[in-house]
Amino acid sequence: MRRLDYLITDARLATENEDFSDTVGISDEEFIRFINEAQTRIHSLIVQQHSSIFLKEITSSIIANQETYSLPSDCLLGNKVTQVDYSHNNSDANYVPLKPTFLRNRRSDEGEPFYYIRKSGQILLNPIPNTTSGSLRITYIEKARKLDIRRGSIDTFTDSGTAITALSLNVSTDTIDSVAVGKDNFICVVDRAGNIKMTDIEYDSIDETTGIVTLTNSSHTYISGETLTAGDFIVVGKNSSTHSELVDFVERYLLAYCSWKILKRDSSVDYQEQQTELSQLETEIVASYADISDDIYEIPEINKDEVWFGFD
Repeated sequence: MRRLDYLITDARLATENEDFSDTVGISDEEFIRFINEAQTRIHSLIVQQHSSIFLKEITSSIIANQETYSLPSDCLLGNKVTQVDYSHNNSDANYVPLKPTFLRNRRSDEGEPFYYIRKSGQILLNPIPNTTSGSLRITYIEKARKLDIRRGSIDTFTDSGTAITALSLNVSTDTIDSVAVGKDNFICVVDRAGNIKMTDIEYDSIDETTGIVTLTNSSHTYISGETLTAGDFIVVGKNSSTHSELVDFVERYLLAYCSWKILKRDSSVDYQEQQTELSQLETEIVASYADISDDIYEIPEINKDEVWFGFD
């Protein structure tokens, strides 16, 4: 899908809102909000009908005597976990699925985990693991990325090997939008195609004159594999990008929804016709995501020999 600022330009043309300034007309921020609303809605409608479309997987090391493990920030609603697998020795060949259970079954026993419990952006393992050699593989439904326009580009940074300890933006080529960056305390760094190169960098402020980013706690420990390059772009917000991960044919829905909201805001009678088109697009797009495989699926095999330690 194309970059967000290109979608905004098209939405302005469609709604005849090309003339605007800081004091006149509809700002880019409103278009950004409406396109994000559109993405959230269509993503939610697709998930309701086809929950396996946006699955994502991460691995996490087991920590001895630790019951609680945080879910990623991009986990939908902080609890949309579809499967948790456990490996007692970190080997991919030895992953076995844990069984979900309820918070009322929570226990303090220690040993190899057999169950997991969902709890407010976390999972709890039961029994509580007593080893440091194991690992988890968590499969969850990914929420839609927040969309934002480019707010600046990386000029210089200091990388310790595990953390960013200094960061500044290029003020000679870009104007820092102090209002936009002042409304959040997290930025992400993306390349020109919108791929996230470093996520959820927490900051206290960004100086619009010098471009210096004041990092919270003076550093940002990044995820292994994340990198920065001078010239990369920043966007505001957690799990943010300039490009939607939805497929290209959903772009027309984002534009139609945004246009509908803008026309309503303008009190235009055209919004009613736009609303009818929007409803038709929703039905078409959700149906397009349906699984069309003609393969024959076997019934999942459940190991009857598992130890249940009293969780009936």
